Amino acid sequence: MSFLENSRYVGFGLELVAVFYAFQFLDYGSTLFVEGHIQFPDIVTDQKMYALFMSLGGIIVAALYFMCSQRIEQGSGEKVDILADYVKTAGITMVLNALFGSMALFAGKQTDGIFAYTENVILFMIGLIAIFFGRRVNNGNRHILIWFILILAFVMMFLFSFLILYHLTESFDLNDMFLGIAYLIISIFILALLTNEDVREQLLKGRCRISSRNTE
Repeated sequence: MSFLENSRYVGFGLELVAVFYAFQFLDYGSTLFVEGHIQFPDIVTDQKMYALFMSLGGIIVAALYFMCSQRIEQGSGEKVDILADYVKTAGITMVLNALFGSMALFAGKQTDGIFAYTENVILFMIGLIAIFFGRRVNNGNRHILIWFILILAFVMMFLFSFLILYHLTESFDLNDMFLGIAYLIISIFILALLTNEDVREQLLKGRCRISSRNTE
């Protein structure tokens, strides 16, 4: 895809994601002072504690995506390097989203038992997969299995984003809308990178130059 030829476009996609998460921080954070403008999950009984952890998670994730966007925009522009950074950042933020989401439910005294954490457990597992294989790509390990697993993980994220957006038809929530759009942007960009001819050839055949900025 032509937009992948310019790292600024890819970085801009991440900046949009950062903005969506910054909105989550502001929206949930504002409920600590002004009540009644957010629809909380029905299972949450302590809304202020829930909002506190969700807002903290939002600003941390926003900062990570913004920093990643700056690295990509200022980097060498090698698509595989961009992919590795993108995947690792997505993985780290998914893990953080899962952790802060679970802490928010716990602190918010949710009433649905262990089943309340199902979504966060799934997100946590996808995040760990992304981190692990993103690091392997970063370190120069190339194999068709890595490519396939990353495709599978971010197709799942793509479908997950549609699931979030679909639920908006039943109960609209602005935070869920931005979260769904953020996941959609992330998955589309990463899947576009994974299916890019140059990246696919390098991953499948094991030929890739690792730039010095990504050497660990």
